[in-house]
Amino acid sequence: MKTTSILLFICLLVTSCNQPSNKSDKKTSSSDVITKVELADILKKPDKFNGKQIKVQGLVTHVCKHGGQKLFIMSEDPDKQIRINTSDDIPEFDIELEGSTVEFSGYFKKLTDVETEAMNQDTDEMHHHTGDESHAEAEKASYHLEAHDFKKI
Repeated sequence: MKTTSILLFICLLVTSCNQPSNKSDKKTSSSDVITKVELADILKKPDKFNGKQIKVQGLVTHVCKHGGQKLFIMSEDPDKQIRINTSDDIPEFDIELEGSTVEFSGYFKKLTDVETEAMNQDTDEMHHHTGDESHAEAEKASYHLEAHDFKKI
């Protein structure tokens, strides 16, 4: 009887060890993977990054003083910049970020032609930026990064 009880206990122990865990295995989808991207690569092929979660860094050249809802970063070439917009996770950018190297992570979004036209019309009507500012081209670009997180480098 003792031997049978011990054997039964060992069988239960062995079978319980082989059971799958109750914890759900989190599988990361491709949309959860954050890819670090060079700014130059984004500017060369923005379509490639549309809808993807990316991480990019650059020198903050301008923070919009009208609410801090967007800023612009550049890499080595000051004529090549990209617009970074706020999201629900970041209500506004602090003006003190200007001149700092910052790494941003978020979703890259390429706008439709209709969205781009509407955005450019709004920008022109507000007269916030003139054509001779270094970030004027990035202001009217058909893409931006919606930042969910950032850190100063």
